[in-house]
Amino acid sequence: MRVPLQCSIIARSMAAFFLPHFVRKSAPMKAIILAAGHGSRLLPLTLTTPKCLVQVGGRAILDHQLDAVAEAGFEGAVIVGGYRIEQVAAHLAAREGGVPTELVFNPFWAIANSIGSVWASRGFLEEPFALMNGDTLFDAAILRAALADGRSGVKLVIERLATPGLDDMLVEADGNAVVAVGKHLVGHQ
Repeated sequence: MRVPLQCSIIARSMAAFFLPHFVRKSAPMKAIILAAGHGSRLLPLTLTTPKCLVQVGGRAILDHQLDAVAEAGFEGAVIVGGYRIEQVAAHLAAREGGVPTELVFNPFWAIANSIGSVWASRGFLEEPFALMNGDTLFDAAILRAALADGRSGVKLVIERLATPGLDDMLVEADGNAVVAVGKHLVGHQ
């Protein structure tokens, strides 16, 4: 039976964990945080601020993410920026402690969606990585749970919803197999 699922590591976003089959299972994991876009879903908060620097509970979303990544045992994080990247660079430079970070520029941020940011981070895709959106809050326990299963392949963290929202990323599954992923799956509007 196929069921629509909303993909997320909390908050209506897709997160995927990739452990390529050719990589040793003990290889350290990196987080790749896609934070290049304008953050139009968060307007007006993103008029002058990148989405990953929007404050939640008095701290930037990016700080929440990097703390969770560190707590889950990741070896580092790659942040892919574009819109107002100079603010992200200054924020990372002022940050003390935590996992080592690298900032990568997505030159296509204004015209391409997340795939442009994945392309910009392509140099980090040959080792195990977790791909996450730069405007998503999540708990370190969710990351640890996804990493606990050391099998190779792709892992997708999902949250089942009775009624998906208009902007939710949906997953159609057949048992444990993902059949389709998208915001507009036929028959699930």
